[in-house]
Amino acid sequence: MYKRLLCLAVLSTLLLTACSLRPSITITIGSGKVITETRDVRNFSALSLTVVGDLTIVQGPTEALTIEAEDNILPHIKAEVRNGTLFIRFDRQNWQDRFQPTKPIKFNLALKNLTAVESSGAESIKSASLKTNRLRLTLNGAGNVKIERLEADEIVTVVNGASNVDLAGQVTRQEVTLNGLGSYRAGDLNSQIAKIAVNGAGGATLWVREGLDVRITGVGGVNYYGNPTVTKDITGVGAFRSLGNK
Repeated sequence: MYKRLLCLAVLSTLLLTACSLRPSITITIGSGKVITETRDVRNFSALSLTVVGDLTIVQGPTEALTIEAEDNILPHIKAEVRNGTLFIRFDRQNWQDRFQPTKPIKFNLALKNLTAVESSGAESIKSASLKTNRLRLTLNGAGNVKIERLEADEIVTVVNGASNVDLAGQVTRQEVTLNGLGSYRAGDLNSQIAKIAVNGAGGATLWVREGLDVRITGVGGVNYYGNPTVTKDITGVGAFRSLGNK
């Protein structure tokens, strides 16, 4: 009996100690007052975004970042360039720190060239026109990417989660990997050759003129315009369908 009581006392002490050592959670709720600030960013061609917000990209001769957010949220948004990549993030990255904006965070990014985007926060990324040699999109989580007129030799897209990608324009080659529930809508993106792998329940629509390599695992689906030579490997109940010539 004595040993049992002693064990209970020791366990209680350990539990209380663990609770006292647990870090407190800091929550910053938006004030409702929106302000705008322009950041000086230079010499970058890649972007890493971990803040949930709406990003508009404008390609031209200048480089600048304008942020619109609540006055008690905006100072915590950091933008810095390292090794040619622009990182946009909160200054506190620990799990116990939370930011809860009550108004949308908006980014307007002017850039000269863009070769890569990695996002795990953006609600939307959009660009009316973008011209580059090679573009890589890596999207983690849920979000929407839309480029209305893309000109590139190659675009490589990796979607992990439930992001949606809408592309139009012209490229020589496109390579797509969909993991999860994401969608890739590129029926208006004229391409010469394409390679796509769908793992899970994602779906894609492509426009391909010459060669199409398709791999589907699970219940995903691929539709395509054009009359390319097709190589396919479908496992499960995945769907593959031609939509005819564009």
